[in-house]
Amino acid sequence: MAKTEALVKSMRAGDSADRLKAIKAVRDGIIGNKAKKKRFLHAGAVPVIAEAMADAPAGDPALLVACAVTMGSFAVGLDAGAAAVLSAGGLVTLLRSMGSDDSAVVVAAVRALNVLCQVRTPHF
Repeated sequence: MAKTEALVKSMRAGDSADRLKAIKAVRDGIIGNKAKKKRFLHAGAVPVIAEAMADAPAGDPALLVACAVTMGSFAVGLDAGAAAVLSAGGLVTLLRSMGSDDSAVVVAAVRALNVLCQVRTPHF
């Protein structure tokens, strides 16, 4: 649990490079692992990721892509993850990202939105 909280703290503090590294670590940890998804949900990771994406400069596509992919990953196979993304304002942030000049950001946002659209129990 200490590592989970340390990663969430790293996503809140530091520069873009530190945030990116922490968000990628979260993403890599939660893919295919519901237990880790639940731990990060409980630690408040999703609102921090949504905020990082909303605050990321347009000139930082790597951070935008990592945030979009991670939010999409939280929604896969876990209704509580999808609800957390929606509650954190992730839907609006992802929709805004579709206007990016960077195609990788747009693709990541579309994929995350696709996952959210497939949630069985809508939380809108």
